Amino acid sequence: MINQFISWWGRQLLTLLPDSVRGHDVDAARAILITQISAPGAAPDTVEVSLPSGTPAAAEHLVLDEDGLARMRALRARAPRVPVRLRLRPGALLERDVVLPLAVEQSLDRVLQYEMNRLTPFAAAETVWGWTVTRRERSQGRLHLRLTLGARAPIAGMLDRLAAAGSSPALLEAAARAEGAGWRRIDLSGQGEMRVGAAHPLLLGLAACCALAVALVAIPFVKQSIAMMRVETRIATLGPSVAAAARLRGRIEARAAGGSVFATAREQVGDPLRAVAAVTDALPDDSWLTDFVLQQRRLRIDGRSRAAAQLIARLAANPATLDPAFAAPVTRDDSGHADIFSISAELAP
Repeated sequence: MINQFISWWGRQLLTLLPDSVRGHDVDAARAILITQISAPGAAPDTVEVSLPSGTPAAAEHLVLDEDGLARMRALRARAPRVPVRLRLRPGALLERDVVLPLAVEQSLDRVLQYEMNRLTPFAAAETVWGWTVTRRERSQGRLHLRLTLGARAPIAGMLDRLAAAGSSPALLEAAARAEGAGWRRIDLSGQGEMRVGAAHPLLLGLAACCALAVALVAIPFVKQSIAMMRVETRIATLGPSVAAAARLRGRIEARAAGGSVFATAREQVGDPLRAVAAVTDALPDDSWLTDFVLQQRRLRIDGRSRAAAQLIARLAANPATLDPAFAAPVTRDDSGHADIFSISAELAP
């Protein structure tokens, strides 16, 4: 998907360049047209030169000898930046349909160069050639293209002389032999070693600018993806620790909830240990208990003491017990040495 987008974007940017730079879709009104003359009696390498529309010059017939090349340079000086089209005799260019694997689309120039012997009766070095993609069958993984080629030998001398005059063609074209069959064209500006001319410096600069633009667009997304991957890795690393912390927190909360239940019950019923401590502090050493009851913060103690009347004052002086009073009359035991008592009190909150 990214490769397709970059290819589409590159094609859109190329449309913004002058025709002389991009070498594609040369406008006839904005190009120097050099037509190969095939009239009877015409000298070899006789051409007709037509300057672009708006240039004050009529079409001229030239023979590409020294004088003709000097005149060609003068004509070229009038329109130095426009592309050059070389129109060959009708039928000079051939076409055939070719089907290749879709995977080779990025290296079509190299693949066609290697396969030229199989696809045509000529070797790649013996031809000038170009192609146009006509259809892509992505489901079948096939690429359909139209291969256009012509013999190199008949036009090699003309191409060399035009190059010496500063008028290397950007486009070859020739009418088909069959009437109404249209034109066949070969782009010479970007064919590489097997085509005439070298890549334009501005085209290389454009490719570098496109690469930089793609990098500027892609870098933020790449950085974001890397940051997200790092965060996800960190989360996965901390996952066991987070789970253990969650379990520990649940245990703490459960224990805290249980402690609050015990605290609530202790507030309602009273703390038995506190009640025992309060009674132990209040009773003298000559007293002992036979019964100890704590119910809903109400304390009742039964026992024997040598001076039971003093126990009320001692319990009242202890802040843990409130409102101590005898729950039953005090009586003497059978030995007559101790009082039998029953005291009730409220356990302080």
